[in-house]
Amino acid sequence: MAPGQTRRLIGIHTPQDTDAATNRAVKKGLMEHGYENNVLPGMMSANNCSLCQACVQLRIVVPEYKFSANERKLMYRNQQFATSQKQTDYSPEHFALYLLHFAARIQRLGCPQPFTEPVFQFIAKARSHTQTISDAKSGNMHAVLYYDDYGDSLYAAHQVYDPDLSQCHSLGRYGILKLIDHAQQRGDVKHIYIGYWVKDSPAMDYKKQFQPLEAFIAGAWVPFDPDCHTSTPHLPVPEKLSIKFS
Repeated sequence: MAPGQTRRLIGIHTPQDTDAATNRAVKKGLMEHGYENNVLPGMMSANNCSLCQACVQLRIVVPEYKFSANERKLMYRNQQFATSQKQTDYSPEHFALYLLHFAARIQRLGCPQPFTEPVFQFIAKARSHTQTISDAKSGNMHAVLYYDDYGDSLYAAHQVYDPDLSQCHSLGRYGILKLIDHAQQRGDVKHIYIGYWVKDSPAMDYKKQFQPLEAFIAGAWVPFDPDCHTSTPHLPVPEKLSIKFS
């Protein structure tokens, strides 16, 4: 978004009085139509801006992803770290990492003050799973990635990490690569949704490196072209919502 612009969102309530499989299927169907899983309980949201088309929803195509030579070097360089995937299990270590991450990176984006721990804990627990990166010997936690698991797709919501250690180990990039590796090892994951990308935004520019990517353009997922893609406003509600039960 340009200076002075505000983001206009539209929200859809998801069913809360159904079983977990039905709820997950509804959220997955909305994700496939360009929506994101909001931190508010029972709410999915999407951009609905009539004039601005800057925000582009992206997803990584997992089966076709090939790790580059530089990515393989990074994976090798970070062998001393242990990575684990599990259902969200919040601890005070998460908030400590968030405060470090906020002071070094988030604050520079214009955020005046960090979340309080109760607010951050609420945001963290809104995600179904976490990926933690820790020192294999000491067990000290260095990074946490919060994501949602929809079966054949994942939604990487946000990540916090030790900024000092990241200077040598690229923990933000490494966290995404480990999630891709985890998805490929599982064998049943087709896409990892990574949220919005805005051209020429320093905070989001890193996302375009995880090729192959697909972008949600004019109501359909197409191969992403960072040189020309802008988005179009989302439909208020999908005309046809694909829901598959497994």
